[in-house]
Amino acid sequence: VESDEEEEAEEEAEEEEEAEAVAPSLILMNDEATYGKLVYSLTLEDAIAVVKAHNTLAGDTPAPVIADIREVSVGADRLAREYYVSEESSRLKIGMAMLVNSPLQRMLGNVFFRINRPPYPSKMFSDEVKAKAWLDSLRG
Repeated sequence: VESDEEEEAEEEAEEEEEAEAVAPSLILMNDEATYGKLVYSLTLEDAIAVVKAHNTLAGDTPAPVIADIREVSVGADRLAREYYVSEESSRLKIGMAMLVNSPLQRMLGNVFFRINRPPYPSKMFSDEVKAKAWLDSLRG
């Protein structure tokens, strides 16, 4: 018979494994921000997995997010966009910097920001260093 502590430790290990398996490009940077490199169109299921991975990596402490969409050619579907700005998804985000490198990606980012206004500060960047500096400024 497993103790509650053993069960809890197993659940945490499974969540971390799921976070790594589902979103292998989502990493914790310098214990300060999660960084996600997205390379495909996201469905609601994908968005839930990415948010779960962020929350696991952030350790239930609000953290900034860098969403790297530089290799994305088609944006997330409507349900995924709505989920990204939901209360559940936003709970552990203090801000999001979206990395873009083309007019198409900037357009996708603008559509996201206009149609689904995030409840946290959000901004697009083509320079990763500037994105990180802006996220650091949100910490006060």
